[in-house]
Amino acid sequence: MSPIEEKQRRFKGVNAIYRMAEYMRLPQHVMNTAAIYLHRFYMRKPLEYGPAKIGHSHYEIAATCVFLACKVEESHRKLLSVIDAAMASFDKTPAGSQRWAERTFRADPSSKEFARWRDIILLSEETVLETLCFDLIVEHPHEILVKACSRLNVDADLVRVAWTILNDSLRDATCVMFEAPVLAAGAFYRACQQQQVDPSHFKGRWPKDAEECQWTWVDIFDVDEAEAAEAAAAIEKDVYQFHEQQAP
Repeated sequence: MSPIEEKQRRFKGVNAIYRMAEYMRLPQHVMNTAAIYLHRFYMRKPLEYGPAKIGHSHYEIAATCVFLACKVEESHRKLLSVIDAAMASFDKTPAGSQRWAERTFRADPSSKEFARWRDIILLSEETVLETLCFDLIVEHPHEILVKACSRLNVDADLVRVAWTILNDSLRDATCVMFEAPVLAAGAFYRACQQQQVDPSHFKGRWPKDAEECQWTWVDIFDVDEAEAAEAAAAIEKDVYQFHEQQAP
């Protein structure tokens, strides 16, 4: 499988997670956790490929990651609800799209398709857990971004731009290539570039002592500026430029 195709399938897998999460009205941190699980899983396991379908389907792993993230993030949903969301989200017929929009789809527990999704999710859950080495706690860059921007007294519009950049970064493996504080700082750095704002203008407020009065934005994020610039460049190249090139 080519790197381009792998990127495309990861993108589709995360889109499936977002579509299921919207159907189930899950909090954003739950869908973010599921997306990170999916990317971490495919760092160790192959995507499905070839006529023999060797590997793991990105749609099946997406549904499994949603089920697992609901448990870990204590946004509990029954397996039946996850199956409803998966079957509704993957039904692209006009009638299916309408049921998804109205959230009226209910799977028939006696159907073969229901049994197939039930078995897929339950069996894949164990595979995902083992692949992630049962390391399920996710440090969310969104939380770091909001706290840092609050201390830097960043205006709401700039925070929203950085937040959107973080959301977009989750569609690519870029989000697991950097630690959460670096990814958050990279999104802030790129947002400043996009809005033509010099990030060095922001200083920390509510200092605890005289030394903290001189803290810059990189001090608040607790990263090196070079790290933040590298993360921003990766987001630009691997997320935005890549998908612009793939657009028809």
